[in-house]
Amino acid sequence: MEISNPNLLTAIRLMRADSSKEPQFFEALHQAKLLCPVQVDTRSIPKNPDGSTVLNSDSPISLVGISDSSGAHYLMAFTDRNELAKWNQGRHQQTIIYTFDDYKAVLTSGDTPYQGVVLNPFGDNIVLGKALFSAGNAPFQTTKSNESIMIGQPKDYPTRMVEKLKQYFHSNRFVDTAYLLWMVRGQEAGYLLVLGTAVSPQKLFASIGELCKPYLGEKPLDMVLLSSAFGQSAIQDQQPFYRA
Repeated sequence: MEISNPNLLTAIRLMRADSSKEPQFFEALHQAKLLCPVQVDTRSIPKNPDGSTVLNSDSPISLVGISDSSGAHYLMAFTDRNELAKWNQGRHQQTIIYTFDDYKAVLTSGDTPYQGVVLNPFGDNIVLGKALFSAGNAPFQTTKSNESIMIGQPKDYPTRMVEKLKQYFHSNRFVDTAYLLWMVRGQEAGYLLVLGTAVSPQKLFASIGELCKPYLGEKPLDMVLLSSAFGQSAIQDQQPFYRA
């Protein structure tokens, strides 16, 4: 199966030129199918007529990562074979097709040695820290077909968390406006934080997620930018709890 991600590559170019396009990048990333380098012992695994191999949960797979200058380990994600070739320089390299959720499953496992994912490390070199893959820190929202979403005010308002957020925003000066809402999405329900900011979600959402964690209990927290279509829709008829 040939893998290409024209929408993601376009989104990367747009984001490089205009940081306000970052939500489009994350949406494209969430939808992408990416090449993840692996080492697989395929000698005992039957092949398809076209020579491809179908792996299952019992297949022995070792993910191939990369380390930065400080020794931190990262998974790699390539948008296509051309980007992969920049790394392995034409050598045969086994890969599996991974989605955002597949990388998330690895990075949120308790014993993972990886600090995140590097997208096209020898091209665009976009580093996505592990915190971006943690539950509640995803900087975008996607909806399934016919999925219902209801948004309103939390019944149990987390006053202490909100006060901490106000202090944090006031001291750092990188959030202009913030809304805290309650979102029911299909069978799931949790807090929704809508943020008006010019700061990159990669830098912002992880730190806010860590600040909120002690106050969430079992409730999930999602965050979106006010500039996104989803964010604009969510705040209709709502009042911010913080404005700079």
